[in-house]
Amino acid sequence: MTIKGRTVGFVGAGNMGEALIKGGRGERGAAKSIYTADCRGDRLAELAKLFGIQPRRQLRPVTADVVILAVSRIS
Repeated sequence: MTIKGRTVGFVGAGNMGEALIKGGRGERGAAKSIYTADCRGDRLAELAKLFGIQPRRQLRPVTADVVILAVSRIS
């Protein structure tokens, strides 16, 4: 499966989330849109600046073709 042309939602913006986003963005035009949800607003802002993703505090309003869970624990 490829993410090319799909909308991708990441739950988690830690080290694993960042690595997966970086890998997915490496393929030119890979994802149509990348949305990332995390409880840490500062981390979302950092990834938005680095990768041009769409930060979200929650993924509820986003309909994504693929959702990737990149969390180590849920508080």
